[in-house]
Amino acid sequence: MRVGLAHSFQWKGCIALGVREDVFALAEPVVESQGLKLVDVEYAKEGPRWFVRLFLYRPEGVSLEDCQRTSDAVGEALESRDVIKNPYHLEVSSPGAERVLKSEREYHIFQGHLAKLTLREPVEGQQVRYGRLGPVTAETVTITDAVGQPQAIARDNVKQIRLALESSVPAK
Repeated sequence: MRVGLAHSFQWKGCIALGVREDVFALAEPVVESQGLKLVDVEYAKEGPRWFVRLFLYRPEGVSLEDCQRTSDAVGEALESRDVIKNPYHLEVSSPGAERVLKSEREYHIFQGHLAKLTLREPVEGQQVRYGRLGPVTAETVTITDAVGQPQAIARDNVKQIRLALESSVPAK
C-alpha cells in the first residue's frame, strides 16, 4: 500500500510540474504584452484547492490594475486552451520586496537589486553578505558591496539569495 501512495504522489508531482511549465509558456507572452516580466509560476494544491500563482515584475513597480488586467488576460488564455483540467484559483501579484530568488531567470531579472546572501560557510567571518546582485555564473555569485567593491562568492557556498530592502541592511 505504501508503494502505491508514494507512486501516486510522484505522479501528481510530475503532472504539477508539467502544468506549471505549460502555464509559464502560455502566460509569458501575455504578461510581456502588458509591459511586465513573468518572474515565476506556482501550481500547487493546498487542502482541497488548486492554485495557480503568477508573480510579475516591472522596475517601476506592479500596480493592482496591472495584476487585474493580467489576471483577466491570462485567465482567458488558460480557459481557451484548457491547460488545467481541474478547478483552480488564479492569483496574480508582484514577487515581494524580500523574495527568495529560486532560478537563473530570477537572478538575471533582479541583477542590480540589493540582495542578502546567506552562506553555508562564513567568508571573512561573515555568514550573511549584503550587496547589489551582479553576474551569476555556474561557479560564482557576484555582489557589489556598499563601497562599490565587487565580491565573487563560490556558488556552492551560497545557501540562499533573497532580495533585500535598504532598511534591512545592518548598520556597520
